[in-house]
Amino acid sequence: MSNWLGEAISQRQINYYEYSSFKNVQEVGKGAFGSVSSAWWESRGIKVALKTLINDCGDSDPKNEKFLKELLLLTKVNYHPNINQFLGLTEGL
Repeated sequence: MSNWLGEAISQRQINYYEYSSFKNVQEVGKGAFGSVSSAWWESRGIKVALKTLINDCGDSDPKNEKFLKELLLLTKVNYHPNINQFLGLTEGL
């Protein structure tokens, strides 16, 4: 995991979940920046979307800072009916 992302998780700005807690992972779409899969989150008893990003950036890439800011904003507006709720990150595959 990238240093900048690990730091955000360790500072508890972003929640981290073990990939093994997601079952029946099935890819539903793919694009230029990654893919989206549906999965069953056993501990919460809910169906979720897992977005897999292609990360070809180094830790010092300015895109990482922009991505982190976007994630932090999503944690603040995740109860709006028109915005998918951001629950946290996992690392897998």
